[in-house]
Amino acid sequence: MRAGLTTRATQAVPLADAARLWTASRRTALARVCLAAALLALLAASLVAALRLHTRPTSYFSSGGGGLVVADFSKSIDPRSYQRMSQILRTLADSDQRIGLIVFSDDAYEMLPAGTRGDEVRPMLRFFRGDALTLAGQETPWSSAFLGGTQIGQGLQMARLSLEREDQKQGSVLLVSDLDDAATDVPLLTSEIELYRRAGIRLRVAPLFPAPENVAFFTSLAGRAAILGPGELLDNSKAAERRSVVGGFPLWLFLGGGLLLLGLAANERLTRRLEWRPV
Repeated sequence: MRAGLTTRATQAVPLADAARLWTASRRTALARVCLAAALLALLAASLVAALRLHTRPTSYFSSGGGGLVVADFSKSIDPRSYQRMSQILRTLADSDQRIGLIVFSDDAYEMLPAGTRGDEVRPMLRFFRGDALTLAGQETPWSSAFLGGTQIGQGLQMARLSLEREDQKQGSVLLVSDLDDAATDVPLLTSEIELYRRAGIRLRVAPLFPAPENVAFFTSLAGRAAILGPGELLDNSKAAERRSVVGGFPLWLFLGGGLLLLGLAANERLTRRLEWRPV
């Protein structure tokens, strides 16, 4: 131990004007305190940016990853449409998003309440085997309930009321339909889309091979951005297969992390500890 003290003493450099270094020492200490405060602020900003990342398993719904699915089970759905609906439901099951499921034909029915794990729709997929529900040679739990016709407005209305009941101010709704709405339902449909717009509810439509005139009519009500294109449907199905997420580049998180690293480098370069003692 004495040898260690001797070695340390021999490494010291005696200074006649050591007292003059106190100014530099105080300046360095102040710089360290200011830089530490800036680094803590950058760390807090990075954490806030990370918590607010709008990543989600699919782009069907807005931030948070969940929403309500309003599915068309009317008699106008053809075999190709059932295959697409099966793909969409399978994507939601594979990505295990929190969803609610409302099905409609001439009436609307809440099959799964909001907040249900997406995996809960998996047992339904067996009813979509074959060319179509009626061609699959099996009765379904909703065969006797839905007799015909398409009342999209009723499905959207039930979804809106469900969001209000769950006190979700700005929810997301995914409509899966061929958009072949009954003429008697048009006033309700028009009213509901306007109520969605006022309430800030995000409405997306996964079209089931609709007729061009039906797409044009619905677009005139909800806007072109509401309609999911084939490319987006394909990307969502691939996202579930890869178990990845859909989201934009986290620019603010990237900038915050970069500034944090630069601050740490500046701390090491500019505010190294200065030590001396009187001898």
